[in-house]
Amino acid sequence: MRASRRRFLKTSMAGAGALLGGIRSGNAEPAFGSLSFEARAVLQNVEPSTTNVAAPTPSAIYNLPPGEYPGNPLENFSPSWAIDSTTYRNLALHRPATHSSSYDYNLTAQLVTDGIKHSSMPRWVATAESFSGLLPKNQREFFLDHNPTSVVTVVGSRPYVEIVLGGGKRVPQVDRVDVLFVAPPDVKTEDLALAVSTSEDGRVWESRGRVAGPESVSISGYPLGFARPGRLFHPSIPLSPLSTSRRYRVELEALHAPAFSFGLEWQVGEVAFFRGTKRVEVGGPYDFTSAWMSEGLDEEWVYVDLGAGCEFDRVKLYWIAPPAEGRLQVSDDAERWQDLQRLPRRSRGAASAPMGPQVSLAGRTDDITLSSEARGRYVRVLMTRPSSPHGYILSELEVYGRGGPVPKPAPSPLAGGELNLARGAWRLQRDSLVGGDGETLSKPGYRDD
Repeated sequence: MRASRRRFLKTSMAGAGALLGGIRSGNAEPAFGSLSFEARAVLQNVEPSTTNVAAPTPSAIYNLPPGEYPGNPLENFSPSWAIDSTTYRNLALHRPATHSSSYDYNLTAQLVTDGIKHSSMPRWVATAESFSGLLPKNQREFFLDHNPTSVVTVVGSRPYVEIVLGGGKRVPQVDRVDVLFVAPPDVKTEDLALAVSTSEDGRVWESRGRVAGPESVSISGYPLGFARPGRLFHPSIPLSPLSTSRRYRVELEALHAPAFSFGLEWQVGEVAFFRGTKRVEVGGPYDFTSAWMSEGLDEEWVYVDLGAGCEFDRVKLYWIAPPAEGRLQVSDDAERWQDLQRLPRRSRGAASAPMGPQVSLAGRTDDITLSSEARGRYVRVLMTRPSSPHGYILSELEVYGRGGPVPKPAPSPLAGGELNLARGAWRLQRDSLVGGDGETLSKPGYRDD
């Protein structure tokens, strides 16, 4: 973020903070508490009484149900909603979306209605360990997440962890791998060794680097009990030659130990890839692609909530990995679905298709005009058969028609030459999609549509 924009946002937030400064935490009443009971009754839409009725407690004033502003009504500057039944537009834009599954916590359904369209394959990772195999979604990035205390436990005299780098525009170049691990207590330092191998097919592995007898590192700064003194290691393993592989295996070895020593327990906290002095980021939020990716290869679905019953006649789907078969559906309650139209059929790609961007059907767009106008609140894309081994990857879902709620911002009139920044048509937007610095944004008449 540019410095000018940071200054602008800082100034704006400071102004909003000053405006809302009367709100306090705890049971102390803010400015609202100084109002008479009659005034409070008006704000809460209750009938004031002339009899001696106890004033509502602060908890009754602010403990409101979901969807209602949890504070002083006089300081509620949120927009209102109104149904727009005349403007023909993309009804799905910025509306909530739900999925049957997602490959990870980054490639989720909410990205299919954010207005950002991508055609290249997103990056994703798969990780495994030698004893249990593939790691589940909630552990998949444990040793890639920059948090050395989120560990994966492996057992044996020669256990290993594997990392598969999928998708992306290009294969990362790696010349070094750093590994942070806690060694078993009964293995001498001079009997420790680590090796890194790469593979093109997951079956034949080629050795790329090895270190033996690494020095232990200090446990200072780590949580109590994370590792014993002399048991924490953080070696760096140079790779030769420079690697452009998508599959890596890091093997930890206890020399001279029996082959099946399942009593030996290792904790792998971090596997970091480098090119020179720069870390090569894999997984997580380090490479953004606006797309949903399914977890499975069977029946999957994504649907959007249009906010109200709408009339629509066109659906546009921006695929990265489209289905071979599927259907469009509509519903009023997101439980009972009615078929609208079949998706265009596609031939299924070969199972040996690469993990990179060269997917035969990538970047396809389905612009579907319905045979007759449909009506409903929820629109679902049901996918029944994939066309590639990557499952289904959808970048954007658009539904064109009329109806649905649109925000009506609270007015922000000039009072005494000052503009109330807590009101008006503010919205969150990704920095990469905003053209202009803070000074430009703050000028009257700036076009933000």
